Amino acid sequence: MFNPAQEMSSIAFDKILGGALNAVVGAQNNASMTTVNFIKSVGFENDQHGNVIKPVYVDFKYPKEVSPYIPARPESYYLTVESGGEGYDQEELNAGAYDVDGKKDVVLSFVVNTEGAITAVNVTEGADTLTANSTVNLKTETGSGATITVSKREGTSAVPAVFEDMTLQVPLLTIVPIPFIRVATTDIEMNVKINSIYNTDTSTDGHARICVVCFR
Repeated sequence: MFNPAQEMSSIAFDKILGGALNAVVGAQNNASMTTVNFIKSVGFENDQHGNVIKPVYVDFKYPKEVSPYIPARPESYYLTVESGGEGYDQEELNAGAYDVDGKKDVVLSFVVNTEGAITAVNVTEGADTLTANSTVNLKTETGSGATITVSKREGTSAVPAVFEDMTLQVPLLTIVPIPFIRVATTDIEMNVKINSIYNTDTSTDGHARICVVCFR
């Protein structure tokens, strides 16, 4: 009688499956060792005995600006408040109640505190027309006692930018591809052939007949 369970139990599945899985594990081990050997031989320096000493670095040199360029500045003149006076009105002053050497292209901006004293004078237009002999006359109906003088700002020469050679060290392993293969899944396909032979007596005349039946 054909017994599939008995026939299946006679097949060495441990050899069939184990051999395939051992081959996968061996392949993964060889791939891992290839990666390790590549890292050791390419990414590290070794001594004469093959011992790892230190990583291999790649040097990149580039100029870095450590001091910016400073353009030349010509000498110029600005206004300084020697005495702020009292009783001045800021809106009146900024409306043009002043005269600088009779020049119409000089525009001033005044700052007056709560007591009516001038605290600052800024030249918003025409600063290049001021000279050491320039005088400021206030033509206001309120306020008195302010004294504004012209001060000189010395010119400066241009200062070139300063560059310094910098070196950047980068490990070689960070810029080269590292060979690496990982077995994520494994599919094992089997094709097993099962043959079974048994005898049956189908005689009606006293003679035995043998029938051979093969299952696959």
